[in-house]
Amino acid sequence: MKKSIIAFIVFLGLGLAAMGATGFAVYYPVAPVLMIFFPPPSEWHGDWLWPSTIIAGMAWSFSFLAAGALHKTLTKRNARIIVKRIAYITVLWIGALLVWGMILAGEFSGA
Repeated sequence: MKKSIIAFIVFLGLGLAAMGATGFAVYYPVAPVLMIFFPPPSEWHGDWLWPSTIIAGMAWSFSFLAAGALHKTLTKRNARIIVKRIAYITVLWIGALLVWGMILAGEFSGA
């Protein structure tokens, strides 16, 4: 869990310091799913875009805390290392999907 807390702090700061690069980097692994429902990034424009990429990078960092908690639970249950690693990566991926899904739903919902 300690490493997850450190990763959370690092990526929380990096989300802001990288000025949106982290947010876009987090978008691309989940893009195949999101592009089913939303337009591709080449069609995004407006004042919402840059702040959203910064927020996405920062909000995604909370996924490390969830992944760390799951890893700790799986360790207590004596799960194999491959199961713990796949679960950790899956939580990070789902976190990116949720963050970008909420951002894009808010922007492209027509509201």
